[in-house]
Amino acid sequence: MVRAWKRSVVLGAVCAGVMLAGCASKPVAVTHPRAVLLTDGEARAEVALWVDRVSLFGPADGPNMMFVQMLDAERPADEGYVFHGGVYTWTSPQGGELGWVDGEGALRAWPPDPAMDVGPGRLERKSEREIVWWTPASRQGLRQRKRLALEGAGRAVFEYALVNVGEETVTAGTWVNSAVAGDAKVAVRYGPFTRVWGWNEESIARFKSLLVEREGVADGWALVDLSRADWEGGGKVYLDSAAEIAIWRDGWWWVRRQTAPVDVERLRAVGEGPVAMYIQPAGADGVAIIEAELYGPLAEIGPGETHATREVWELIRSVRADVGVLGE
Repeated sequence: MVRAWKRSVVLGAVCAGVMLAGCASKPVAVTHPRAVLLTDGEARAEVALWVDRVSLFGPADGPNMMFVQMLDAERPADEGYVFHGGVYTWTSPQGGELGWVDGEGALRAWPPDPAMDVGPGRLERKSEREIVWWTPASRQGLRQRKRLALEGAGRAVFEYALVNVGEETVTAGTWVNSAVAGDAKVAVRYGPFTRVWGWNEESIARFKSLLVEREGVADGWALVDLSRADWEGGGKVYLDSAAEIAIWRDGWWWVRRQTAPVDVERLRAVGEGPVAMYIQPAGADGVAIIEAELYGPLAEIGPGETHATREVWELIRSVRADVGVLGE
C-alpha cells in the first residue's frame, strides 16, 4: 500500500493463533465454517473463497501461521478497504502509468480493485490436498488462477497465474501478500550488500532498527523483531535479496520461496521490489497491519496469454525464532 492512502482497520473477531484441535478422523475448518479445508496429516490449509484468500496454513496440530479476521465483513459500498488478512494476491505495479485503475478507468493506487482483492473466488476443482480457483476479471482485464497443494512433510506449493481476458496487452506482475500476526517475527535475507529502499528515509531507518543480524554471520537470514515496532502509522520497504521470506510463530517457521527469476531493476523502476514488508504497529484499535510480501517478475501479457509464478511453502519446527535453522 502507498502512504497517501492510509489503511483503515475495522475491528472484528481475530481468528489468528487458534490451535488446530478437533476430531482427527474428520477435521473441520477453524477460520470459518465455509472455508475449504485441505489436509495431508502433517500440514493443513483453509481457503475462504468468498473473499479470495487463503485463511490458514500451518502444521496439522499447531498454529495458524497467518493473521486473519472479519472473513464475513462486506466491502463498503464506496469500495473502502477491509483488512481481512490471510494470503491474498494483487498485481504489480500498484501505482504509476502501469498501475491499478478505478471504475472509470482512471489510475488509482488505492484501494485495490475489488475483483482483484476479494474476488469472489470460483472453485475449479478440489481434492483432499489440492484446490484450484479463479477470480473474476479485474478492470485491467486480468483473471487470477490460483492453485494450492499440500505435498507432505510440511510442504506446499502456491501457484498464481494472471490470464489476460481483455483486448489489450497488459504489463503486470504477480504479488503475493501474507498478513503477519502481531506476536510473530519475520526473517529476510540480509547482508552487507543488500539494498533497501522504501517510501522515505524514515521507513528505511525504522525497518533497519528492527533487524537482528546473526553474530559472526556476514550474510544470510536476519530476524525482523516486530516487538520493537513502536511508532504510529505505517511504512513500507523493499529489499533486493532473494525472493523469500519466513514467518515465525508459536514454535514454527513458515518459509515462502518464490521460484521465478526476477529482474530487480525493472521492478524497482516501477516502484516495487522482489521482497517487501509493510509495518503498521497496532494503534488505538489494537490491530497491527503487518505484511510479508513477495513479487514476481513483470511481463507483457497479451490477449489470451498467461503469466504465472510459483511459491514453495515449508514449515520448520523451531522452539525459538532461530534463523539458524533456515539454512544459508
